[in-house]
Amino acid sequence: MASKFCPNCGHELKPGARFCPNCGYRLRTATEPTPSSASQAPESKVPEQRPTEVASANPVASTRPSQPSAAPQSTAPAAKQAAGAPTPARAKRRQRPQGKTRKPLWIGVGVVAVVLIGGYAVGSSYYSRQNQLNRAISALSSTKEDASPYLVSANTSLKVTKDNAKPLQRYFAGHASELSSLKQTFLTSDTYGSYRYVRSGSHWLIFPRYQISFTPAYAELMTNHEGVTVKMGGKQVATLSANDQSSRSYYSSFSNDAQIAYTHKVGPYVPGDYSFTASGTVSGRKITAKANATLTPGSTTTVDVGLSTLTFTVVGPSGATVYVGGDKAGTIGDSGSLELKDYPVSGNTSVYLTVNASGKTYESKHATIGKDLDYDNQIAPTFTGMISKDDADTLMKDVYSEAMTVRDSTDDSTLADYFKDGASNEYYQQLIKMANGYSGNDSNDSYDYEARVNSVAPAGDNQTTVNYDVTYTFDFEDGSTKTQVFRYNGTIVKDGSDYKVVSLGDAKKVSEKTAND
Repeated sequence: MASKFCPNCGHELKPGARFCPNCGYRLRTATEPTPSSASQAPESKVPEQRPTEVASANPVASTRPSQPSAAPQSTAPAAKQAAGAPTPARAKRRQRPQGKTRKPLWIGVGVVAVVLIGGYAVGSSYYSRQNQLNRAISALSSTKEDASPYLVSANTSLKVTKDNAKPLQRYFAGHASELSSLKQTFLTSDTYGSYRYVRSGSHWLIFPRYQISFTPAYAELMTNHEGVTVKMGGKQVATLSANDQSSRSYYSSFSNDAQIAYTHKVGPYVPGDYSFTASGTVSGRKITAKANATLTPGSTTTVDVGLSTLTFTVVGPSGATVYVGGDKAGTIGDSGSLELKDYPVSGNTSVYLTVNASGKTYESKHATIGKDLDYDNQIAPTFTGMISKDDADTLMKDVYSEAMTVRDSTDDSTLADYFKDGASNEYYQQLIKMANGYSGNDSNDSYDYEARVNSVAPAGDNQTTVNYDVTYTFDFEDGSTKTQVFRYNGTIVKDGSDYKVVSLGDAKKVSEKTAND
């Protein structure tokens, strides 16, 4: 018998083999009909043969009613197997290892796990209690940042926003030491005065959120006129009417005349520094006054927004610009003063000066009408480290008076004490040389110096520019007299608690006059 080949894998088969030695496929035997012959036997058309020939040719296919053959029982499983036998493609798929397709899944799960663990570690650090506190303190130290995410009001009716948090930022920007104390306290404690560092909600539903909680502040507006409208930061907050008339009396900071007080409570607000503007009509004239106030947490602060007029004089350096209540009111003249008549002010109205010198603008300290107005209704804002005009006048008179003694004494140590760096000061040496020259002139019968300060102006670094005149009078032996006036711009510096001359300045002749007897 010729060799056969496996119908499943094509491997060569030995004669009589029932299974393929290569793939294990079950083969038909000589006594088993093919699936096609078994299924098509009833419909096949073959030449008519005698029963004996058919039986002898195909014993398996013959059936006799009296003796059923067992062939169909043996061919049924084979047919069933043949019908359900897998194709070569199916067989190959079943033989593939199943575990290889799961490796990418486990790799993806591992990557996700690493990302989640790393993200949690980073988030735990970023949202730690201390790091959140550091960001809150940084935001409160500058008005350029948004501090609202770090603040929460103990009164739920007050919602903190970027804008209404600015007053607290302004306050801490000017009180850095207090902000530092608050931070140091919150590092180990939860309470600092009326402020608390509390846990409030969460970030990403995982990390705790910490915020600075505060008790809201309130303001009691008080004025001396009905119908006064009050704005805070440009936004109207109240108009005081007859219903706001109080049993209290209003006393002006600069007047002892009692008036009816009108009060109105506003709030709640975030604590901090606020500016209020009150406007109304007094004696037919519209008056506006401004008041600054620091609203403290958990308390009600009285804000004086009373309106009145006052005639007063502002004293300061010549040419200085005068500001009253934040508005420009005028310029100080050569006399060193500016009179303001019937000017609208309140007890908290501030007065300050600005001076332009050496390309820079210097601002004086703020004086308050209610505190710094003297009995002559004068107010004199001062500059840091700047000598007053009166004190400068006294100093320059002493300097030139002492210079007169040089002709009579070789001990000039007293004069040196008026100068910065003493006898090594070049202007001191120039003054000594000038005085010795005048005293050694035989034509001079006598001479005199007299200094007078015209104005003073700030020069920065605790220095003051002094504009002054010196009148030199010479009496000659021929009976004639010559008077010369020279103008100087010198410099005086605050040296400890004293003021000393840094520079006498260069001389510029103002006038000269000669008289004969």
